[in-house]
Amino acid sequence: MLIVYRWWGKNVISYQLSVISYQLSVISYQLSVISLLTTEINSAYFLGLIFWGFI
Repeated sequence: MLIVYRWWGKNVISYQLSVISYQLSVISYQLSVISLLTTEINSAYFLGLIFWGFI
């Protein structure tokens, strides 16, 4: 019984670690998307400033 419990515990730990790594990858992906959006907004803002500056 103890051997089965140890094996099950190891599986649970590895499963939790895989879930945590998956969540971390999702968070990093969301952060990269957010940074892309902010750079897009910033570049559009600066382009608008330059455009209005020429007018």
